[in-house]
Amino acid sequence: MASCSFAEAAIDADIGMEKTLEHFAEATDAASDLSALEGLTVGALTEFGFTSFMMSSRLVAGKISLFGPCNRPHMERYQSERFDLVDPVARQVETSWLPVVWDFQDYIGSEERRCAELFEKSAEVGYERGFSARINGPLGRHYTFVTFYSGGRTSLRASECVLGHTLMVVGVHVARAHHRLTTTPKGPLELTRRERECLIWSSRDKTAWEVSRIIGVAERTVNFHLQNAMAKLETSSKHQAFRKAMALNLLGA
Repeated sequence: MASCSFAEAAIDADIGMEKTLEHFAEATDAASDLSALEGLTVGALTEFGFTSFMMSSRLVAGKISLFGPCNRPHMERYQSERFDLVDPVARQVETSWLPVVWDFQDYIGSEERRCAELFEKSAEVGYERGFSARINGPLGRHYTFVTFYSGGRTSLRASECVLGHTLMVVGVHVARAHHRLTTTPKGPLELTRRERECLIWSSRDKTAWEVSRIIGVAERTVNFHLQNAMAKLETSSKHQAFRKAMALNLLGA
């Protein structure tokens, strides 16, 4: 993205954009379900010249969830045929602090056949250009927020600084509201004795095999208890699970 400060972007942005973002933030906090959140997001993005969006999140054990009015068959093919392995935008998003602006015309001439195929197929379903951004949440959660631009290549490039900052704000509120609406309270959080043992020994740099020898169970049983603890604590690693369990006083004396 072109270099510019948030202050410069704010100066260039008009009052209408600022008010839209303010109202959007308030509305997402009050959204009662995912359908309402999707409608709010589409409405706000339309104000900024976008046609649609999608948000993906990687959950425990590599599971990916999709939210938004995206082309489902296209995204299912993207996942099943592992286009993520050749997607240059996805790679840039993983290492960029800022949203990545992309245009299919930059990639359809790629010497990598599958990369060119990906962007050709994307353009066929209307995904010609837009932004992709990584939204980081607490406890290791992260989301990828993708928006599709309705205008042309020139107008996108001319406005990419302001739009990029705007989308980071929108993306954070969408991810936050999505998490609130998809996290159902399950009563008091508790870990079993085996889950506590496995987390504690793992925190001492013991492998699953070593823990299995210490507590007298099979290695696969240790991994089973660790995965259960990670799922209960909504973390993506056993080390994060241990730290959260400690913070919540779930490991006992």
